[in-house]
Amino acid sequence: MELGDLLIELRVQVEAFSYELESLEHALADPLPDEPMFTEPRGVPLRVESHVTSLFGYRSNPFGGGGLEFHNGLDLAAPMGTPVYATAQGTVEEAGWNPVFGLMVLIDHNNGYRTLYGHLSLLSVSQGQRVRMGQMLGQVGSTGRSTGPHLHYSVFRYGIAVDPQAYVFAQASR
Repeated sequence: MELGDLLIELRVQVEAFSYELESLEHALADPLPDEPMFTEPRGVPLRVESHVTSLFGYRSNPFGGGGLEFHNGLDLAAPMGTPVYATAQGTVEEAGWNPVFGLMVLIDHNNGYRTLYGHLSLLSVSQGQRVRMGQMLGQVGSTGRSTGPHLHYSVFRYGIAVDPQAYVFAQASR
């Protein structure tokens, strides 16, 4: 391995550890009462029957133009207005408009995990708000870069998008 490559790899590791330390310090300073401080996202953020319309990973561009694009989440089709719920406790880092995800909520779970809920039609939380697992965040919509009513759900671990299926379908085993 070249020295330059090694330095880049070490910088990435230092950034990840710094982020984790900051998240842990934040969680220790302000935990939600009567709840565990560290929880991984788990379960489905919808409580109605839905189906997956797009998986995590490379896919054909759904807006034409050809080619492949990387999809950093899981798309779950559901009726417009269906409630969307937090998959773990945390603090709302962002709640508002995004050109790609439309109305969206990003939650920092204080343990290296963040979850994103996109294309909402309505927001029920605001930036800085503490939320509990299972708390309503908003409603399914088709805002932003969307082809129809669905929830875009992403899980990030230390800032890197990971496949949400491992967390969505892990509920029964936890």
